[in-house]
Amino acid sequence: MIQITQDLLSRADCIALDEKDPLIGCKSRFALPDGEVYLDGNSLGAALPKAVVERPS
Repeated sequence: MIQITQDLLSRADCIALDEKDPLIGCKSRFALPDGEVYLDGNSLGAALPKAVVERPS
């Protein structure tokens, strides 16, 4: 088990946490430009679900 403390996590720690994330499959439901990292999960801004046919204006 990885303990999260006030110390910085290593890249390996982050990868291990990502691999255990039960929501990892949800990312594929959203349309993001290649190489873009989307950090605002409480918004409908950049990452609309792929099921949305057109982006609202």
